[in-house]
Parts: sequence; C-alpha cells; structure tokens
Amino acid sequence: MNKSSFINKLKNNLKILDENEVKDIVDEYSEIIDEKIKKGKTEEEAIKDFGDVNELCKEILKAYKINPKYTDDDVKFDFENFIKNTSTKLSNFTKNLVDDIKKHDGITLDFVFEVILKSIILLVIFAIIGLPFLILSKLGYAIFTIAFFPLNILLNILWGMLIWILYFVVCVFISIKMFKDNVDKNIKVGKGNKKTQINEKKKEENIKEKNIKDNKEKKYEVVNILKEIAKIFIFIFIILPLIFVNLGIVIAICFSIYYLIIGIDLLGILFILLGLLVFFGYISNQLSNLFSKKIEFKFYPFLVFIILLGIGIVLTFNTLKDVEYIEYDNNDVLQYSYVIENKTNLYLEGNYDIIYDEDMIDNELVIEVYFNDDFATINEQQSKNRIVISSTDKGFSNWYNDCINNLKNNKFVNYNKVDDLYFKIYGNRQTVDNITIK
Repeated sequence: MNKSSFINKLKNNLKILDENEVKDIVDEYSEIIDEKIKKGKTEEEAIKDFGDVNELCKEILKAYKINPKYTDDDVKFDFENFIKNTSTKLSNFTKNLVDDIKKHDGITLDFVFEVILKSIILLVIFAIIGLPFLILSKLGYAIFTIAFFPLNILLNILWGMLIWILYFVVCVFISIKMFKDNVDKNIKVGKGNKKTQINEKKKEENIKEKNIKDNKEKKYEVVNILKEIAKIFIFIFIILPLIFVNLGIVIAICFSIYYLIIGIDLLGILFILLGLLVFFGYISNQLSNLFSKKIEFKFYPFLVFIILLGIGIVLTFNTLKDVEYIEYDNNDVLQYSYVIENKTNLYLEGNYDIIYDEDMIDNELVIEVYFNDDFATINEQQSKNRIVISSTDKGFSNWYNDCINNLKNNKFVNYNKVDDLYFKIYGNRQTVDNITIK
C-alpha cells in the first residue's frame, strides 16, 4: 500500500470524527511516513510499520472513546470497506504488474494486453476461416466416395492432408501478419531503451542492496509467466499434434519403402510423404524454438517441400494412368430347397429377384445364392416358419493378400461388393404368396 492509499483509508475509516480532528491525524501520520522515507525506507515499508490500517483506525477511535461500530449501518460500512480493500489490492497488484513489465526491455502493459486481445481475435478468425476448409474436405470426401475401394480411402487421405496443410499455412500467414508489428515495435523499443537502461542502473546503484536483490528477483516474473502460458498453449494445441503428424508420416514412409521392396509402385506416394515430412518437420522445429533467439525462417525447406510434392503428384498420376481396374463378380452359387406349409418369414442379406415357375408343386421353394467364395461364407438357418440366409466375411487376411497381389500387377480391385449376396427365389405364385421377405 502506498502513502496515498493509506491516507485515503484513514480518512474513510475516521470520517465519524470531526473534520479538523481527522485532518490533524492524517497530517501527523503523513509526517511520520515522510520522516521514515528520508531515513531510507520506501512508502510501503513505512506504512507496514503501522500494522493493519483497520486495526490502527479502531485504536484511534477507542482513544477518542468512540465505538468503532458506532453507526447503525454497520453492514453497509463493512461492505464498503470490503469493496475499498479489494479495490486497493487490485490497484496495488496492477501497479506491481506495471512496474515488473517496465523493467523488461520493450515490454509495456499496453503491449501485453494488445497481444492477449490479438490472440483471442486470432482464435475467432481461425474458427471462422476453418468453415470453408471443412466444407471443402466434406465435398472432397463425398466426391471420392464414388471411387472404388481402396482407391477411395487413399484419395480421401491425400485430400484431407492437402486441406489440412492449406488451412495450417493460412493460419500461420495470418498470425505472422497480425503480430509482425508487435515484434518490430518490441525490437525497436528494446534498442532505443539502451540509454535509458544506463540511467536506470545509475539510479539503482543508490538503492540499498536488499531492494536491488528484490528487484532482480521480480524483474522478469510477469513476462516469464506470460511466456510459460504461451509455451503451454502452443505445445498442447500445435506442437503436440505436429509430433503425432510427423510420427504418422514416418510410419507411412516405412510402409511405402516396404511395399516398394516387395514390388508395389508407391514411389510417387513416397515422394509426397517425404515432402510432407520436410514441411511439418521444419514447422515443428521452428515452433519449438519460438521463445529462443535461435529462430530463423528459411525459404529452402518450403522449396524442397514443393519440389518433392510436385514430383510425387506427377509420379502418382503417372502410375494411376496405367492402372487396370478390376471388379469381382459373384459367380459362386449355392442352392437351397425348402418345403413350406404355412406363412414363412424369409430373411435375406442382399438383393433378390422372384421367378415364378408354375411347373413347381405347391409349398416347394428353391433359393439360389450368388456370392464370391474367396471372400464370403454363406450361413443358412431354418426353423419353424423362419428361414435366414446371410454371409460372413472370411477375414482381413484374404482381402489383404489379394489386394497386395493385384497391386504388384498394377491392378486396382473394387472390393466394395465382394461380400454382397444376390438371391433368386423360385416357386409358383401360391407358394411365393405364403412367404414374407425381410
């Protein structure tokens, strides 16, 4: 608490006394504070010698034989004191904050609040500009779904990565634009304050050793706290996701090299992944050095990224140009014959056609199942008034081995329908009318 706050506190707490009495008391304590300051103490140290100002005021009122809780409006009085005490503490905190910030080169309270407000605005801008990128990604996914499996998955992954990179580059560009002026001003002010620093050091030499040590401990306290908060924010929301992205790219590169060795032409994909690793690796490295003096933006990593990405795209499209498209047919057939007597529910997993054959006897039902025996197994169950025909996938290994063999021969297969079933139902009209297909 400084002298001005202390005097105001005395006046407010002693306002029940006569104005002249209050003036005499205030003048007396003001002179005591001035004497202590002349002897080398600061305002805060001089005021601390009096103890708690509220207790001091109570003692003064008791000396005048006045109850400190004299007024009938005690609750209001205490509430007002609470407000005033809180305001005083906030005022002192702000003053200390400003003093600490002034001790750091080029950093002012205006600068700190400007950076905070710009950061909030920047987050809002990121959310807004993210909407068109989200729409583009959804549009790309909808378009590439038309392609056959597994090409549709590959295209969706590449499209998602491209959209993510564009969004990230736009966000970085906007951030640099928004904070460029603050960085430049900070550097200029820091350089211009060298002479001021010399004068301040000369003044500080006249202060006692205790005050000098305290000032050194508090010198960068506020700025360091702000830096640590910013570091935590950047690490959680930017650097940590980039670490996982880089890890994923490294794993994808290892798989690409493996498949190249066994004879699958993924050279274009490998170049694209290497370009992405250079780009994200450089960004991660720069962000990790964001709060050090080592940070230097260089153009050549971006150039390497563009070259590798361009080569990869050309090689990938050249490979896709010669790819042979294959779609497997469900040529394997199983036939089931039934004799139904009452209404029967027929559960079929797939499309069907009904073929009426009036030469067949009543209650005779024949079902043919068309499927691909390499990928699906047929399951048939019959109980009273209920027939169920479904399929079970033979497992990932069958699909994977077949896919690898086809890729080695530069063939893409549409696996979307390999486990689909198609049914033909034979019976006369009377028999077919007795079944319900679900």
